[in-house]
Amino acid sequence: MLPYAVDCPLKAEGRRQEFYAVRVLLRQLGFDPRLLSHHPTGRPFLKDSDWHLSLSHCREYAAVVLSRERRHIGVDVEAVGERMLKVEHKFLQPQESRALDALAGGKEARIRLLTTYWTGKEALYKALCDEVEGYLQDLSVDPPASAGDYPLTGRYGDRQFSFSYQPLDGHLLCLCLGED
Repeated sequence: MLPYAVDCPLKAEGRRQEFYAVRVLLRQLGFDPRLLSHHPTGRPFLKDSDWHLSLSHCREYAAVVLSRERRHIGVDVEAVGERMLKVEHKFLQPQESRALDALAGGKEARIRLLTTYWTGKEALYKALCDEVEGYLQDLSVDPPASAGDYPLTGRYGDRQFSFSYQPLDGHLLCLCLGED
């Protein structure tokens, strides 16, 4: 699906597929994937372009978000699974953990809610464009109204960001937009 050879430095087949999927999406959106580059921090950008960009990939899903108007955009896609139970202490703030405890009515609900917090924080981290000085625990995701809802806003310091979620066959996609 790419009209020229692109060397992928990755060895694992799954990672190679994710690498190529992002480039195919860029091409389908009208961009030359060869313009994709990364800042030393790892944040992607398109060389010689005024478009702002965020990327994510997980297993069979890849996402690309582009905006000329908004600098603060972020996207994340994640598999909904038990791995979240093992890492929740690394990304939840105490008040988020308490809110999650009050909302989650069982293991499956907890995993789904953890995934919403994780994808929200990952997308928010990407939207901050290297401005965050800490880790995911330093970012706040406001609790959803109920266990069946998704969080709609997040914060870093005094700045607020909005979230939009889309479930995708065992995965969750989150788009984060900041005010520019």
